[in-house]
Amino acid sequence: MFPKLTKEDSMVSLPLKDIFALYGKTIPDTILGDDTHIDWEHFTNCHIKVYKLIDGEIKTIDSQISISYPEDNQDGEIKLIANSENDYDEVCILL
Repeated sequence: MFPKLTKEDSMVSLPLKDIFALYGKTIPDTILGDDTHIDWEHFTNCHIKVYKLIDGEIKTIDSQISISYPEDNQDGEIKLIANSENDYDEVCILL
């Protein structure tokens, strides 16, 4: 049906504000990080998964650096790739 996208075509590097705008969401005035992750989920009403690259790949279980659980009332899920485990501020969106 659709051609398979390469890794380069399935990730877009954007500021967090622009990523969430694609979903029609605004973001809080705090940095997205481990200690603010739940606050961001409540503010945006989205489940947010953050991953790190391991050897240039996302390894489904080992790569996830955020810990949260989806809630039934959330609007959807946003998957992000962080530049480092401690810095969620610079991310790419996974499509």
